[in-house]
Amino acid sequence: MKVLLVMATRSIRARLARELVVLPQLVLLGLADDLRQALDLAIRLEPDVIIVDFALPDEAGVDLLLALARLPVRSRLLVVAPPPLASYEHASSILGVEACFSHVRSAQDLPAFLCVTPPEPSSPSLETS
Repeated sequence: MKVLLVMATRSIRARLARELVVLPQLVLLGLADDLRQALDLAIRLEPDVIIVDFALPDEAGVDLLLALARLPVRSRLLVVAPPPLASYEHASSILGVEACFSHVRSAQDLPAFLCVTPPEPSSPSLETS
């Protein structure tokens, strides 16, 4: 599954990107931190899923969702929104968003939506004699 990550906060974007790249079922196509960059990548790369920060500067999260809804290629949309989440869920559903999350602390909060399973922690091998 091809994923585009659009997050305004550099530290959150970097942390989620590091965690997403280790999920074997995903290919992280790109990272964006603003509307223009996100639209360019969405058009050029045609991701299966776009994870969007609803709180992009200057209310660009809403503008991005509106622009993505007009594209001929449809990607599944996941929105990360600040609390209270209920205030974003209605607008998100109108804009074609499949899932709305708050407080995504790690990529492990996302696999259910992405339909992937996180990698199993490696265990030390036991040698038998």
